[in-house]
Amino acid sequence: MTKILMLLAAGALTALAFTALPALASAGEYEVHCQGAATCEGVIAGGGVQITNSTGEGMTCETLGGNTSFSTTTTTGTVNLVLTGCREVVTAFKATCTSPGYAGGEIRVNNLTYHIVNLEDSESVPGTAFTNVNITANCRFHTFTGSLFGRIEEPTSICNLAVSTHRAVFEGGAITGSQKYSQITATGEQTDLTSRLFLGKTYYTTALVATWTVHWDHPVKVTCPGNEGYEADCQSGEWCSGAVSGGSFALANTNGETISCSSLGGTAETAPESTVGTVVLVFNGCREHVTFFTFTCSNTGTNGKIETNELASEIVDLKDGETTPGVLLTGVNVTFNCVGFSKKSVTGSILGHVEDPDCNTYQPSHSFVFEQTSHGHQKYNQATTTGATLDLSSSADNGGAFSTTSLTGTATVTYSEDKLNITC
Repeated sequence: MTKILMLLAAGALTALAFTALPALASAGEYEVHCQGAATCEGVIAGGGVQITNSTGEGMTCETLGGNTSFSTTTTTGTVNLVLTGCREVVTAFKATCTSPGYAGGEIRVNNLTYHIVNLEDSESVPGTAFTNVNITANCRFHTFTGSLFGRIEEPTSICNLAVSTHRAVFEGGAITGSQKYSQITATGEQTDLTSRLFLGKTYYTTALVATWTVHWDHPVKVTCPGNEGYEADCQSGEWCSGAVSGGSFALANTNGETISCSSLGGTAETAPESTVGTVVLVFNGCREHVTFFTFTCSNTGTNGKIETNELASEIVDLKDGETTPGVLLTGVNVTFNCVGFSKKSVTGSILGHVEDPDCNTYQPSHSFVFEQTSHGHQKYNQATTTGATLDLSSSADNGGAFSTTSLTGTATVTYSEDKLNITC
């Protein structure tokens, strides 16, 4: 039994590695852009795996791992998968399933072709497709062949958003042994995963259920057809570095609390021919406005000075169908004290718009405006007004519950010995 399951798993994965998507797929494939590198390498990590064929027989694996690689501006990459702790669950023995030549319970699936695709006509369901699966295992499941489709679960809005991780889920369908997704844009040719039992001749439709995450070594941006987004280009062809400056800023939450700062400083860098970079913001003259005393707030040795951690920055589109470039700052994780009053933590993401983008021209500086619609509510909290909600939040005094928070003010980045062009 164990040998059959192993062979089936290996066959399916090997088939994915050697067969291409049907010709129809090209219309539903997305292009991958590695930010600041020619190739993006990723490490795959996941938990338990459940494999079931249409007769109800199955196998389980304890973990899913592996690695993947994409060259920039391509629609396909490669992926190698490693499933560990694999056992058939048909017999009482629950025998291990193993790829020939590997440790017991380990199934290797090498050289699959990896596509990032659109699973629905509306282009609202980005997904992954592993093709050319052809796996052999030493247990009841003997051979697996075909293709495997999954939905990208996080980020929920993948288009033109440079991220360091993608989380995907392979889901079972309504019928035993069926995958929830088995075609591109819900209208393309169906390409199922199939498996054959040890000494059997019949291939059965098979479902693989698992959740896994790719951790990329460089930020990855996926370009969706008809929604190509923006790109920032440094005139020197190298990283653009600059100084951040600004006047007064205010941090306000939905509990009515406000912290004001008199000026802004910091540093910023942008990668060449990409949309991403890094920013560190330094707020000066910061005071709380909850008490009569308006105590100073700081997390440095200087009273009233709050410095952020290094934030990831990205040029994004704020409105669908309109030229509204904006900046997204993610990874905010700042804690500071207001003397004699409270300790606060601020986490999350911030969106603001580019005040004068001067699209397609090299500029020595750009200004970014952060606004609120009401106390604690940022004006923009989604890319293209349809993406995932990206709020900032802050804790109540001394580590209490978090509430939605806004940041208001204008920040200007002046590039040193370089100029930046935003392609709109």
